Amino acid sequence: MSAILVVDDIPAMAQQYAYDLKRVGGYEGLVADSGRAALDLLEREAVDCVILDLEMPGMDGFEVLRAMQRRGFRIPVLVYTGTGNYDRCAEAIRLGARSFIDKAEPMERVVQEVEHALEQERLAGQVAVLRSRSIPRHRSWVRAPRCRSSRTRSGASRRSRARS
Repeated sequence: MSAILVVDDIPAMAQQYAYDLKRVGGYEGLVADSGRAALDLLEREAVDCVILDLEMPGMDGFEVLRAMQRRGFRIPVLVYTGTGNYDRCAEAIRLGARSFIDKAEPMERVVQEVEHALEQERLAGQVAVLRSRSIPRHRSWVRAPRCRSSRTRSGASRRSRARS
């Protein structure tokens, strides 16, 4: 079961989201009521995806994203907002968030976004593993040795062309 961390300064909102994620998507829901609490939880718990509120007192969602980058967390983050300020959501995506959702979205849509983020992360991991396995073994495919045939593409030998 994948663990989803919901970060919101309104505990009732975060708890409801966590409950609905379990009910609709079958995910384990973890809750943090601040950016600092979220980072602490990420240090000690295995989290597969984060749903992050941007508007929080103290450490806001942007600061959480920056801190996650500095600490090397490679966890997909979905930002969610109730303000409808999509310029701020676009800024969050530039800082590494995977996508954004409105707090008013139906939970089925939220679960769909979480599933999509988890699948993208799974596929990225598989690609990285395949690249690490195949590149050293198949470097010869990158540069094929030149053919040492005495014939050119037209079929004439190089010597006969030089004589003409």
